[in-house]
Amino acid sequence: MIDTAPRREEQAYAMNRETKRAMARQKTADPQRLQQLRKQQLERQRAGRGDGQPGARRGRLRGVGSFGSEVVAELKKVNWPDRRTVASYTVVVLVAVSVITAIIFGLDTLFGKAVFAVFGD
Repeated sequence: MIDTAPRREEQAYAMNRETKRAMARQKTADPQRLQQLRKQQLERQRAGRGDGQPGARRGRLRGVGSFGSEVVAELKKVNWPDRRTVASYTVVVLVAVSVITAIIFGLDTLFGKAVFAVFGD
């Protein structure tokens, strides 16, 4: 049985759909240039792992660090409310919770008295 599946290196050089679309958008239809760019990218990836540390551990730690920096960047984009707005929303929530609590207390008391009236003490 002959193995016709391409090797990993060959797959890295193969032109995928996304690359073809990018080339169409850029009006670049030069497959040799694309092959050269993909080889350079593969060499950069290999060179990035070659400093003696295990790639998986370093990649995980780098992933955690990049996640943290992305979180900080996103939090900087948030339009945070000022102190006055937060205080007014807090008052609205406390009033709403108090009103709903009073309604539930009243209904519970009413139904409790109704049950005792029907079934007796």
